[in-house]
Amino acid sequence: MSNKITAALIGEQAAQLHGLELTATRCIELAGDVERHNTAIRNAAQQLDFNDEPARFNALLVAHAEQRKKRA
Repeated sequence: MSNKITAALIGEQAAQLHGLELTATRCIELAGDVERHNTAIRNAAQQLDFNDEPARFNALLVAHAEQRKKRA
């Protein structure tokens, strides 16, 4: 099973879970956004312990976003 977020996956999920019909172009755009969010969330989660303060998760996501801005 691939971990890649595809436009097809986005289209299927939109239809099955939300009853939405998205265009192919929109599915491609959303797939990129979801892939970036998923990567940031997975990276942040790996740095946390179960007992960490919940606000730390948000701080890690913000730090990840700032790192992306610096690279761009």
